[in-house]
Amino acid sequence: MSGEFFDTHFSVAEANTLIPFLSESFERIHHKQDELVKQYPEIKEFLEKKSSDFGFANSVDYIQKGNEISKLIDRISRTGVLLKDLPRGLVDFPHVSEGKEVVLCWELGEKEVMFWHDIEAGYAGRQPLYLDRKE
Repeated sequence: MSGEFFDTHFSVAEANTLIPFLSESFERIHHKQDELVKQYPEIKEFLEKKSSDFGFANSVDYIQKGNEISKLIDRISRTGVLLKDLPRGLVDFPHVSEGKEVVLCWELGEKEVMFWHDIEAGYAGRQPLYLDRKE
């Protein structure tokens, strides 16, 4: 196929094998983010101000915990999926359907990949993979 945009493509089965890993990773990321906000409530105000005076009490500990989140995000990225929305746990899997590049679309909470969309369409253009399937 000429004009491919992505180096890696996933079948529906390959995408579905990653769902447990992705679910666990997003849940861990969200848990760590919640812990950070609870442990360091001052960071919310700090981030909202976008102050040029960087730093706050315990900022080193915060940065280390933030680094743990970054490592989890990196592990997700290394699978070849496209991370679209971290808070929602939304990813796209590059896929080829009928000779055309599209993406399989999955969001945290979905048991398996059930949607796809054209690359340009984005989330709003999600379409069911199986029109005749009963959930």
